Order: sequence, then C-alpha cells, then structure tokens
Amino acid sequence: MKTFDKKHKLLFIILISLYVLLFLLSLPGRVPHIDDAWLGEHSYWLLHDGIAKTKLMTNIAHGDERLILHHKLFTLQGAIVIYCCGFSLSALKSVSFVYLLLLVGLFFFIHKKNWFAKREALSLSLLLLLANPLTFEFGFVFRPEIMLSFLGLASAYLIVKPNVSKTTKLHAFISGLIAGLSLATHLNGSIFIAAGSLYLIIKRKWASALLFAAGSIVTSLIYFYDFQSFNDFSYWIHQLTFIPSDNNSSGLFKTFMLSVLDEQRRYFHSPKEIIFTLLIVVSLSFSWKKIKQEQSALLLYTFLAMMAMSVLALNKTSKYFLMILPFVILIISHSYYIILRSKNKNRIRIFNITLLLYLAISLVYNVAVVRQKYDPKINAAITAAYAGDKPSEIRILAPMEFIFNEIGQYERIVGLMSFNERLKLDPNLKADQFLETAKREHIDLILLPGYYQEKFQLIHNPPNTLLNGFRLIEKSDQLMVWKLDTASNALHYTKPRLAYSKYGMIFRGAFK
Repeated sequence: MKTFDKKHKLLFIILISLYVLLFLLSLPGRVPHIDDAWLGEHSYWLLHDGIAKTKLMTNIAHGDERLILHHKLFTLQGAIVIYCCGFSLSALKSVSFVYLLLLVGLFFFIHKKNWFAKREALSLSLLLLLANPLTFEFGFVFRPEIMLSFLGLASAYLIVKPNVSKTTKLHAFISGLIAGLSLATHLNGSIFIAAGSLYLIIKRKWASALLFAAGSIVTSLIYFYDFQSFNDFSYWIHQLTFIPSDNNSSGLFKTFMLSVLDEQRRYFHSPKEIIFTLLIVVSLSFSWKKIKQEQSALLLYTFLAMMAMSVLALNKTSKYFLMILPFVILIISHSYYIILRSKNKNRIRIFNITLLLYLAISLVYNVAVVRQKYDPKINAAITAAYAGDKPSEIRILAPMEFIFNEIGQYERIVGLMSFNERLKLDPNLKADQFLETAKREHIDLILLPGYYQEKFQLIHNPPNTLLNGFRLIEKSDQLMVWKLDTASNALHYTKPRLAYSKYGMIFRGAFK
C-alpha cells in the first residue's frame, strides 16, 4: 500500500500548479534586483572591454579599473547572454530560470531512482521547492545561488547515493569536477568541495576522496582564468577585504567560531525562514530514529554542507541557504513519508498544520513579488527629464538598478551603493560631506530615492537648496534630484517641476 494516497498527490499537484502559475505571472515586468545590476554590469564590461569591472562601485578597491573578485563562471555566462540578447534585464534573469528548470529536472531524476526520497514523495519535494520564497525570488534574479543548488545536488548525487556501484571512483572524480565548477561559479561553492571531501574521508573511501579532490582542483582553476600573475593574488585579497566586517579584527579561529555561533541568523532572519526552520524541526523530531536508519548518508552530507556553509559563507544572508535547500527538502519529504507510514494521527496533523503555515507565509511573500512590476520606461523618462541633451557627457550618481537600460547613455553611472559601502570606512560621509565627495569625484547629477535621502541625511533640505555646489532641483518622497550648479555645467533644465509632473506616476514606483 502506498503511503502517499491519491488525495495527497492531487492536493500537492494543485498547490504546485498554483505556485507555478504565480511564478509565471511574476516574470513579465519583474522588478530589477540590485544584484541584476551589480553582477550584470560585471558581464557587460567583460564583453565590451575584455575584463570584468564595475563603474557602479567606483572607488571601491579599484574595481572600476579591473575587477578580479567576481563570480567567474557566472560572469562568463552573463557575457554570453549579453552578446546574444543585448543588455536585457529579462535575458540576464533567465540564466537563473534555466538552472531552476535543471534543478526541477534533477528532482524528477532523483525521485525516479528512489534516492533519498521515495518516488511518490516527488510532489511534496517540488511543492516545498517551488513555494519557497527564496526559490521564487532568486529563480529569476541574475545571481548564482540557483545554479549552485543544481551543481551541489548533482555533485552529491554521484558520491552519496545509496548502493554505490563499482564505478565509485569515477563517480567521485566527476563529482569533484562538478564541485569545482561550484567554486568557479561563486566562492561559497567551496562548501560542496568541503562537504564531499569530508564525507568520503569519514566513509574511509580514501581513493575516492583523492579523486574527488583532484577533480575539484581541475575545475576550480577556472576561477583563476583572469589572473595574470602571482601579484593578482594580492590584488584579489585587497578587493576581498577592502570593506571591513565586524570580524576583521578577530583572529582566524575566533572568526570561524563566531561565524558558526552566528549561523542561527540564517535560519531565523524573518517569518519565511522561521517557518521553514520549524518545518525542519517538526519533520526530524517525528522521524529521527527511522530517518537516521534509512537516510544516514543524506543526513551526514547535509550536516557537513551546513557546517561548511557556517564557516565559509561568512555573510549570514538567507539567500545562501538556497545552496543546501535541495538537501533539506529531501530530508523533509522522506520524513513525511516516515510520519505517514507510522499512522500516528497527532504527528501527521502537526506536520500538516506546519506545512500549511509554511505554504501560507510563502504565499504572502510570493504574491508581493508578483504585484511589484517594473516599467522599462522609468529610467529613460528620468534621463529625458533631467539629463539634458548630452547625457553622454554626464556622470550620474543613482541607484544601482538605473543601469537598465541607461548604461550606454551616460559617461558613467555610479551606484549609490558605492557611497553606502564607503560609509563603513567613513561614517561621516553624509549631508555636506556626501555632496562634497560627489563634487570631488566629478558627479554632475544625483538621484536619491527615499531610503537614501534618509541614509545620507539630506531629507530635510527644501527645494532649491544650494549646498556644496549642488542645487536641489526636485524633491518628493520618491525622488530627490541634485544637479551640479556651475556655469560650465553642460546640464540644462527647463521647468523641472513640469517634467516631474509629466513623469510623476512613473517615479512613484521607480526606486522602491
């Protein structure tokens, strides 16, 4: 008798269809993510100048001259997309969408092979994956986490699957190759190299461990393709450590210990993480004895990957959890299989309630993504209203997302985030000093959305204020515009209030 009856499958299929429909509805006009701009620009300059760089992050560790710290394999893919499709927001976002489809395909394959989760649990696994707000958001953002999820799961499949065949050593080498590709995609991909190596060592598969390590070294070398000399390692470290963190002054051991202890932030950051963490706890607490017997390999590998992430992925942002999300989903799916098999009504009821809460909270987050729409005319309208006849002679300081699709219109677009990062180095980079620094760096035009008006303490200035050579020509809750007020300034503004009135409805949603 099958544990998952027809009612379960039908319900899960209906819910999956709902989340797939929501995801598809979110794709047209999906708003630019800050990382679409940040990482997309790396690919743009790699294609056009032959080297990755970031003019958005001007004066951050010389990255505007040459960027050696970037997501190498992902940047290369972005350059190919731009070559084929132009600097298209949707095309760049679609890179992650393709890897999401590959990840779903891998789920089908894994369940077909009854690896770590029974075939009949596929519908629950897909529901947990597609409903997850992180998957929903980053499945259409130009970031490498979905790609890492796919590569990590593919690497693990080859070495952790039960009943390994006689070609274990070959599997280990190929698994290492895939794990190395993960590192070449993002430095955090090193967690799969660490987890795979430790897993094989713990299992005392010494030859397989060596072959895995050899394979991972081979493809990891892709990360260093743009290193021109040994001096580039110092340049890379400089870019890696340029912005200080809370742990910079700590020793190596203390930094790692603090990172492990602080890992809980990744699981309790907001309601969407909290409810998923609760679902993990409920699943394991109700199935621990059985799942430890039936899926010890999965539990061990997942634990090793989580520990590696706590040490190597020092930034505690929840999006990095996407890398191990497939493993956790497989654990939950098999746990539910065990819970249903036990026929304990109370446990089944508690799990179902927790699952419904997870789906409900996820739905709230996902609907919010669907509702936010981006009008590609926004940035062009801002250029038309404030940049005059020769934007190609202007340096503009604006939100990162302004590069869509104005990157070729201006002499340089500098991201407000570069000033935001420099606040960590100089806490006084606000108000007068903010404008003074912008003037010193030859900025001609500044666009400040509401968040940055407060961040840089300029929100209380009335219209027409003249401060450190900049005049406030436009002010609203949505947008504050400062222009360099010099006789030699090439900008020419006619009735800026009228211009704002014309484009006000667009500006209202421009920089949320």
